[in-house]
Amino acid sequence: MKVLRSSSVALALLGIFGLATALRLHDIGAQSLWYDEGNSARIAERTIRLIVEGAGADIHPPGYYLLLKFWRDVFGEREWALRSLSAICGVITVVVTWRIGRLISTRMGLIAALLVAVAPFAIYYSQEARMYALLGLWATLSSWALVEFRRASEPCGLKWMLLYAVATAGGLYTQYAYPFVMLAHGIWMVLLALTAIPIASNQPTNGIRGAQVDFKAAGGPGPRLNARIVAPLAWYALANAAALLAFAPWMPIALRQIRGWPTQSEAYSLFPALLDVARWLVVGRTLPLDAAGAPLSIVALLLLLALSHVNRTNRAVTMLCLLWLFVPVGLLFAFSLYREAYLKVLVLCVPPLCILLALAIDALGGFAESALMFKRPWIGPVVRVTGTLIVAGSLLPSILNIYNNPDYARDDYRSIAAFINRDHRPSDAVIFDAPNQWEVFTYYQKDAGNTFPLTYRPASMEAAGSELAGIANDGDQVSKRIFVLYYAEKAADPNEWYERWLASHTYKAREQWIGNIRLGVYVSESQHAVAVGEFSGRDGIRFGPEIRLTNLALRSGDYKVGDIVPIQFDAVTSAPLSIRYKIFAHIGRLDAPPVASNDMEPMAGYRPTDKWVPGEVMTLRHGVWLGPDTPPGEYGVYIGIYDAGTGRRLTVSGASAVDNRLQIGSIAVR
Repeated sequence: MKVLRSSSVALALLGIFGLATALRLHDIGAQSLWYDEGNSARIAERTIRLIVEGAGADIHPPGYYLLLKFWRDVFGEREWALRSLSAICGVITVVVTWRIGRLISTRMGLIAALLVAVAPFAIYYSQEARMYALLGLWATLSSWALVEFRRASEPCGLKWMLLYAVATAGGLYTQYAYPFVMLAHGIWMVLLALTAIPIASNQPTNGIRGAQVDFKAAGGPGPRLNARIVAPLAWYALANAAALLAFAPWMPIALRQIRGWPTQSEAYSLFPALLDVARWLVVGRTLPLDAAGAPLSIVALLLLLALSHVNRTNRAVTMLCLLWLFVPVGLLFAFSLYREAYLKVLVLCVPPLCILLALAIDALGGFAESALMFKRPWIGPVVRVTGTLIVAGSLLPSILNIYNNPDYARDDYRSIAAFINRDHRPSDAVIFDAPNQWEVFTYYQKDAGNTFPLTYRPASMEAAGSELAGIANDGDQVSKRIFVLYYAEKAADPNEWYERWLASHTYKAREQWIGNIRLGVYVSESQHAVAVGEFSGRDGIRFGPEIRLTNLALRSGDYKVGDIVPIQFDAVTSAPLSIRYKIFAHIGRLDAPPVASNDMEPMAGYRPTDKWVPGEVMTLRHGVWLGPDTPPGEYGVYIGIYDAGTGRRLTVSGASAVDNRLQIGSIAVR
């Protein structure tokens, strides 16, 4: 019977670990590396010395990057290879969670391991080439070592303290949030020293980790700590001292970098923020709050049940899990670090959450067994399995979103690079307004000769213009396509000087969002390439009663697919405008839909018509992209103006126009 039970446990473990591996490796290379992952990929290419030097200017310590370098040397630099390090860390975390849970009972260990295996938060960051899955592993390893140390005899206790010191040093070198875990451990050790709580019912405390309090008075009233209490704390302090000693060379850099962390500057309501944190912990980032009600409610009820079923057998591990779960969350708010960029460090809280849920599910099984009048040995396992499946099933939508929902896909730099390079021209320029975009883009485009990272937060409009003019006017070509990848532009260019300069000095042809990246396409024109003429008639061409167009610039002649047709004209209004109008440019035949077009507000939206000053002459630029599907032929170039709210076009007067479109010239696409 015992052999049969051991075989069943082994099969269950094999299934759980297989499931964890499958979920973490499924489609692991399907998505592009995103901004942060590109940084990891390019840092891992460097020598050890350069990795350490680079981490000194980064916001993370070098531990993960060094480990990724060795991993890359073995498995290569493909997306799946770089991410597989995190996947393996995630699977090992499941294994270690099982080891912690089984200290209470085998079934609790199995339930906890299964819940970590299917946790969307843990799966997501086990598929990312960043340090968060490794951070979760170090936290789980050190917690396991600490529990084992407190229940071990003297010869074995030192082994666990050595593992604790190594895991703590590893955590410190992986992410600066790791001290949150250390604080939780410290509180637990002190509380354990002040109470008589055994770690496991079948293994009473002894040796160096004994936790008994001697209440005999010694020269006066009050408790007196004896050697059996001091010894575990002394060994624990020694292990932390060893870890801190190993981290000492990096400590000055760490303190400088931590002081530079941006904190939460916008006001927020605490309760919605706590709900958001709960959402991340339970369903990860791949399910909105309004769709996460069922799993959040289930987890909340189970946590209350777990707290109501704390007993002498599970009290120590439960206390550790509560501290391990809530101390990092509390410190995140205490240090004003509630920002989406920091919530990912809470992946280290997934194992304790799952252990607490396992405690509640196990308690449900025990309640079902004791509530029945007649003993039925199968009722407890059925309730436990059913409870576990209900929790796991409530997480399924979030898990599926990780793989299938484009709303939660990582920023697609791979597709952006392919889009830009499918019609590559030596004169093209690719510009990045935020730091580290260069790293991920050049992971996909190895030739970096036409790439230009802009200065982070330019000092002035003049400085921004000088930098962009050097890029746009470099070379003798007639026209130059410019691709701009806008990412976190409010931080990178808070005054929008780069985009304003491009709007007023180049011709914007298109804009599209790809994940969190806004791709803008422009063309610059050398002065001799533009023919400028004035419309006949004293008043020029009128659109509606107030707007008048005068000078026009259009480079006519031959174009090829992939070119951008630049259009420039002067506009002025005779009276204030209350409506925001858009200007469209069409290329095509008069009796057919346009083969290429571009609709946008004046100066790429920086000078909307309801802000125009009567009498002020504005020079407006428009670009029209001749996409890859543009058929060759002779085409007219048309412009018009319409109400952005209703779509109604303004009438054209002062020239012949069809369908309120004014033909301003012709081009040929060859």
